Parts: sequence; structure tokens; C-alpha cells
Amino acid sequence: MQSPTPNSATAADGLRHDWSLEEIEALFALAFNDLLYRAMTVHRE
Repeated sequence: MQSPTPNSATAADGLRHDWSLEEIEALFALAFNDLLYRAMTVHRE
């Protein structure tokens, strides 16, 4: 899965509100450790 790119549906605080079904399913398909790593990476940015 690719990292989300900023677009017009990105709020001022950086939260996205336009997730596609494919993006959501890809997140649910990740192993827990991979999901945790991605969250940690975003948090550190």
C-alpha cells in the first residue's frame, strides 16, 4: 500500500476523510506489527 498523498480532503490537522474502500481494506489486511510500525512512523514525522 502506498502512503496517502495530501489532497483537498485532508483537514488542516492532517487527518484524511476521503479513504477509499481499497485503502481501508489494505490497512485491515496488514499484520499487526506492520500496522504498528506505520503508525509509529507517522507519529514520528
